[in-house]
Amino acid sequence: MNTTASDLTEFTSYMIAAGYSQQTTAGTVKKLKKFTQWINEQNIEPINLNYNDITAYIQHNKQRAITTGTLNQILLAVKHYLNYLVKADIIPYNPALALQLKNAKRKTIHQLLNPEELETIYKSYKTELPLKPNSPPQALNQLARKRNKIVLSLIVYQGIAADDIKNIELKHLELREGKIIVPGTRRSNERTLKLESHQIFDLYDYINETRKAILQATGKENKQLFISVGSGGNVQNLLHKLITELRASHSCLKNLEQLRASVITNWLKLYNKRKVQYMAGHRYVSSTEAYEAGNIEQLQEDVERYYPIL
Repeated sequence: MNTTASDLTEFTSYMIAAGYSQQTTAGTVKKLKKFTQWINEQNIEPINLNYNDITAYIQHNKQRAITTGTLNQILLAVKHYLNYLVKADIIPYNPALALQLKNAKRKTIHQLLNPEELETIYKSYKTELPLKPNSPPQALNQLARKRNKIVLSLIVYQGIAADDIKNIELKHLELREGKIIVPGTRRSNERTLKLESHQIFDLYDYINETRKAILQATGKENKQLFISVGSGGNVQNLLHKLITELRASHSCLKNLEQLRASVITNWLKLYNKRKVQYMAGHRYVSSTEAYEAGNIEQLQEDVERYYPIL
């Protein structure tokens, strides 16, 4: 059910009962009318609101060239409204609670990478490491590294987000057509992306050799394309290990989102905005616009602010 004016009438009563002045309440409601209009236009139900939706709305407002102080006021109004929805049992939690906008200018602490640099990072990742004297059996570790290189290739060439890795299943591969389907989530749209020729062969070998060996070694049955070598089924550990290993060899790297941000930025130099929005799986074109050349400094700050190290 879409948000209506009556919802804001009830919200007004909530603010007054909480002790806020008529002036503060009126100013908050004025800001929320624009917010509720936006979520209705985006066809987002209040119960489905998430952190990315709120940051997309903030980005939407940034394009109006308003001050950081005004942005903070808008964010505060949204937080008040979402707190009200929680208390009214309309949504389970406030997705904006942890979001803060800083007034101080933040310095850029990492760089975006060009296609050649991204490819160097991919090619330099070794699937086999030299054995040390008295080393324990390394078979499972080598299987994990072969799997990790496939994951890295999908980030470097298809710009797949870390959160999408766990959702890809065997059925999403179309190797004869040279394509991969990235399932949609509450935060992103489904898209079908072209694979590089070497990826097709690497994925074929991974499915028929590496993945089967991991399943046999762990005794698991799993539809996911990527499987952990540990006792659990969470692939977050493999992503953490991957970025840790990459940072050890490449001091310029901070997190996996930096790689994805670099890929999307490079795409915008080759394709139109709408195509890049599709390829990146962005629900909002404003999310894609954040990666345009004029927004690079802000983008680097956002990568630092919104995406913690895995």
